[in-house]
Amino acid sequence: MEQNKQSKHDWAAHVGCIDDRGVEPVRKWAIEKFGVQLVDPVTQGGMDGFLSAPMPENEEAWYIQKIEMNRIRRDLFISLEHHKSWPVLVSGHYGCAGNPVSDDEHRTCIKKACEVVRSWGVPPDIEVIGVFVNQNWQVEQVT
Repeated sequence: MEQNKQSKHDWAAHVGCIDDRGVEPVRKWAIEKFGVQLVDPVTQGGMDGFLSAPMPENEEAWYIQKIEMNRIRRDLFISLEHHKSWPVLVSGHYGCAGNPVSDDEHRTCIKKACEVVRSWGVPPDIEVIGVFVNQNWQVEQVT
């Protein structure tokens, strides 16, 4: 299940916020923990909140959210199919402007976001792991 520095994978995929304070710690953590060389960032402001939010009832807002969701899915699958990325990391971070909620709520959003990502048809041999970047910019595994 868990890879180590002898990973056969060169890439991981990171579905997370645009804020580099959250991107960089996850990138470093993935390289250290899984032995990958590179991490594909798939970003959206407040990603954990965006993915875990219910679809809006307003038709126009629903359409816009669906377009963004499809873009995120497309970018993730480019990483999975062309870079053979393993694992997929789904993150949220402390102090997020795009999803300004408590740390506990971030963890809840991350877990829901992981479920959404899995529902997109990520192959079962690719682990989807939720992580939270805390106030000390350290990565905590949530799922």
